Amino acid sequence: MGTSAWQEFITNGDPLGGFFEGRPPALAGVRVRSVHPDGWGQAVVLRIDLPRETKGDTVQCHLNFLAVEDFRLDRWEPPATADVTLTPTTGQRLAVTVRGQRIALAFGAHRELHVTHVSVHRGDESGPREFTGAMDRRLYPVLPPTTARTFYEHP
Repeated sequence: MGTSAWQEFITNGDPLGGFFEGRPPALAGVRVRSVHPDGWGQAVVLRIDLPRETKGDTVQCHLNFLAVEDFRLDRWEPPATADVTLTPTTGQRLAVTVRGQRIALAFGAHRELHVTHVSVHRGDESGPREFTGAMDRRLYPVLPPTTARTFYEHP
């Protein structure tokens, strides 16, 4: 499946539709801002930046993976530019790989992909941003610290 048809695995509607004409961009050369494994629920959240056509705008979102197995993080020097590859395997599973010069991550996950906490910002990621979700807009005028568990863990 590679990096270009990843949106076919999104199961929570079209959370990126308002930002991209047609399909969201491929997951090639995306900036991986954070990796949040959740040992209790076997989930992994990747916070990534997707470039937009409009110069200076960056769309940031969380890719939420469930039923994660065989999690292996061999290299992580954030932020990292990487290719994210989702490959269907047996049953309802995906093989997920994230590879770049500063990151080497691989795991298996359920085939359903949830995209959450979608926002757009310009320039420095710590500056003002506009979230698409009503609750996120109300709670977070800027990116919350990584200690904000309700933001970084799977919803």
